[in-house]
Amino acid sequence: MLESKAQISSYYYYQGQKIPLIINTGAFSITHTSDYETVKGLLERQGYQVSFLDRQTIVSTQESSTKRSILKIENVTLSEEAYNQTVQQLLANETVKSVQPVLGERQMGVSEFFHVKLKKHEDLELLEALAVSQGCKLIDRNRLNKYWHTIQTTKKSKNALELSNLFYETGIFEGVDPGFLF
Repeated sequence: MLESKAQISSYYYYQGQKIPLIINTGAFSITHTSDYETVKGLLERQGYQVSFLDRQTIVSTQESSTKRSILKIENVTLSEEAYNQTVQQLLANETVKSVQPVLGERQMGVSEFFHVKLKKHEDLELLEALAVSQGCKLIDRNRLNKYWHTIQTTKKSKNALELSNLFYETGIFEGVDPGFLF
């Protein structure tokens, strides 16, 4: 399970060009409602030594808070199969809302959001239908540019990078921007 030094090749579109990316199979961007140590423990219970690359509170109310943790498995790079199994195990936890890839050696995370620019306002119905068919949610329209809309992944959907590519490749939309975390 741990022997391979595999990394997953991926890509995204920038100004119409396919930009190659490498998914770091030893790191995860996790959105969760539990405390930081609890989400870290989900990986530690699988036998991994884990450290935080980043952690932040995204939304906080008196009742609950949503957090994002970027976690790295120390001294191990998972095979693609082991990586995908670990993602599924994390998603099985009720406090985990999203597991997104972390890119390359610089360990840049991806959020559970991505952004889609319509060619014309009438394409909004197409965007809504595609979002529903892919198991994600249309969240918001950009207040400064009515053609840009934010989509959120769910546990039932693919990750934001895969979805942003799928939406772009339909040819329906002007542009798609994955939610990179800089």
